[in-house]
Amino acid sequence: MRPRRMHRLVTLLVIAFISVTPTLWKYCNESGQVLALPDYWPTDGWRSTSPEAQGMSTVQLQAMERYFQQLSWGHLIRSVLIIHNGYIVWESYYDPSYGPDDYVNIYSCTKSVTSSLIGIAIAEGYISGVNDTLLSFFPGRTIANLTVEKEAITLEQVLTMTSGLAWDEWPYGPTSSYTYLVNSPDWVQYVLDQPMRYEPGTVWDYNSGTSHLLSMIINQTVGTTTLSYADNHLFTPLGISDYQWETDPQEVVAGGSNLHLTPRDMAKFGFLYLNNGAWDGNQLIPAEWVENSTRNLATPYNDTDTIGYGYQWWLDLPINSYLAIGYNGQQINVVPEHNLVVVFTAWYEQASFASIMTDYIIPAIGYQPPPIPPFPFSLDQIVIIATILMVLVAAIPLGLEIFYQVQTWRSRQDSEQTTTEQEKPHS
Repeated sequence: MRPRRMHRLVTLLVIAFISVTPTLWKYCNESGQVLALPDYWPTDGWRSTSPEAQGMSTVQLQAMERYFQQLSWGHLIRSVLIIHNGYIVWESYYDPSYGPDDYVNIYSCTKSVTSSLIGIAIAEGYISGVNDTLLSFFPGRTIANLTVEKEAITLEQVLTMTSGLAWDEWPYGPTSSYTYLVNSPDWVQYVLDQPMRYEPGTVWDYNSGTSHLLSMIINQTVGTTTLSYADNHLFTPLGISDYQWETDPQEVVAGGSNLHLTPRDMAKFGFLYLNNGAWDGNQLIPAEWVENSTRNLATPYNDTDTIGYGYQWWLDLPINSYLAIGYNGQQINVVPEHNLVVVFTAWYEQASFASIMTDYIIPAIGYQPPPIPPFPFSLDQIVIIATILMVLVAAIPLGLEIFYQVQTWRSRQDSEQTTTEQEKPHS
């Protein structure tokens, strides 16, 4: 081949490789695996198969159900929904008044939805980026406890719960900062007025108030309400029409809580993230935002390295998953490595499903029952053993009879000898 033709061929191959690389990368998860495109998109509803049809074990999932019955709070679990390879493989509802068409308050799972809207607004140019300062979105407000540190808070620090604002959300009750928030006439002002406790970006501190600020930021930057923006950019494309989202006194939807969805629609949102923000040929959320949102950017608890936090998403580091978590046991678990979305709903404040994921659901993928151990003897050996046993069975009665006769004979001999000695005359 002439050098010129060879040069042209190499150039074409390079161009072809570059053109397909973004597509391949889009479907790569953090473990380096390539996610296959779904067989279908559940916009109009999920399809169901048996667990075995998707490489999971019914036996293992039935063991999960038995474990629920043993839990002291198992009766407070409302539903479990498992999506593997894009299909419902397990769906259980434990409350007779609650089913697939009934939505539930997903509480703080709402935060992950609000985060996705921030990512969309950045992609559309309404927000410059996560390095924008928080107070730049609230010009003209008189803000209490204003300091240099408060002025330095960035949007990213709000997303990662490291704003440094003083906040005491847990435990929920009359003295919770969240209670004071929802009882205030202006939620946004209440949060902005809080004093600083830490230097921004240094300490993770759970704060539903700053999550609500994210909703207000969307509300006043995108040219429409946060609710309309969510409906146009998320809910309608995903086929989610039956939902409710509570608002603050200014009619802005709560950024940190109180979105109501059905478990199947919760799973749709998880499935959207599982597919890197793509849905039926459309990139609803930028893939880069999905990747950044689910990276380990903050440490929620100093006494453990198994839990991380991204942009309003929790991370379960041992199983390489990320999840949205809501009060009373609402969860959307996404495990890219296993092409898995798991939704839990419950009514128990201390509900934890981490062990359910690690001990039952993930082990059900590719589960093979233990092999039956091979019989230790061959057929010929079995015949020999059986023959020996038959001979022994037949010989035992005969042996006992012989033993009895011998003992009887010996007894007679001893008796006769004793009699003879007694009959001899004494000298």
